[in-house]
Amino acid sequence: MHITISEEGQITIPKRLREYCGFAPDVELELILTEEGMLIRKQSSEPDPIEAVRGIADGWAIKEFGSTDEYMSAIRGYDYAAELRRYNDTTDDHGG
Repeated sequence: MHITISEEGQITIPKRLREYCGFAPDVELELILTEEGMLIRKQSSEPDPIEAVRGIADGWAIKEFGSTDEYMSAIRGYDYAAELRRYNDTTDDHGG
């Protein structure tokens, strides 16, 4: 299949090929340079799995435990917040 580049640098992907590849209007495409030329790939419509869960633990910990410190205490088996306060009190008393 041959495609011509317009004077504006645009290409038209034939309808049959767009439908086959799932290239609907406003779908973002990724251009990847390869040794053989250029690969055009549809960006995944799936959310980035890392971005999908970013911040969930903070919201969940506060909802379930009241704070992230309380959650840390629950999973570590000791009072994390009290330990942190003791540490801060000790370092403040000694100037550092």
